[in-house]
Amino acid sequence: MLTNLLSNAFKFTNSGSITFGYELIENNLQFYVKDTGIGVEDSLQNKIFDRFSQGNLDLSKQHKGTGLGLAITKKIIELFHGEIWLNSCENGTTIYFTIPFIKSKTPLISSVIEEQKPTIEVKNKMLTILVAEDEEYNMMYISELFSTTNFKIIEANNGKKALELAQNHPEIDLVLMDIKMPVMDGNESMKEIKKLRPSLPIIALSAFAMESDKAKALGLGFDAYLTKPLDRKLLFEFIEKFSKKGKNN
Repeated sequence: MLTNLLSNAFKFTNSGSITFGYELIENNLQFYVKDTGIGVEDSLQNKIFDRFSQGNLDLSKQHKGTGLGLAITKKIIELFHGEIWLNSCENGTTIYFTIPFIKSKTPLISSVIEEQKPTIEVKNKMLTILVAEDEEYNMMYISELFSTTNFKIIEANNGKKALELAQNHPEIDLVLMDIKMPVMDGNESMKEIKKLRPSLPIIALSAFAMESDKAKALGLGFDAYLTKPLDRKLLFEFIEKFSKKGKNN
């Protein structure tokens, strides 16, 4: 919804600024997208959310499109039992929409665990870790976490590549596996690697923080589950826990 509104704002704003945000008002989240574009004529403001309506018709000729963007956005918002409206003048337009705020009853995974004194200084171990992650910045972040260790890191940017590396590198002690990746996703890659090396520890990495997501991943066969951004302390505790399992598989 925000993507559609921001796209529309960029389309009709040649100079100035575009801002967006939200606030919680009683039991609703109220979002806004504000631009300094051409504005919407008074006679068209009641029609702007109708199908095939593009406000200023002269300017719309410069921007190809079906005029469905705002109409679709309105329908989606209404499906969420929300509302959408606008305030507009010659100095720009602000579009508002609301959706009900419903607090989740499913607890988030807690990254806070009891302090435990490590039995081994894990960062000094000579470990080979396969990291399967398709997002460059996430890979850079993980590399930075390991920058002070003696770990050897082998990188894969999709699940198929991770499987090939696991086949060709028996020295791998542990795998960090992103679940959502191109070519072959993390779930499928994990299953195939487990067929080759059943006791090789594979830790799932995911942006989803619900307990149900964790339970699903563990049920599929992952040895542990970490949410992004990765908690460094928890990551190293898992590595220490599983590091002995990667050898002699």
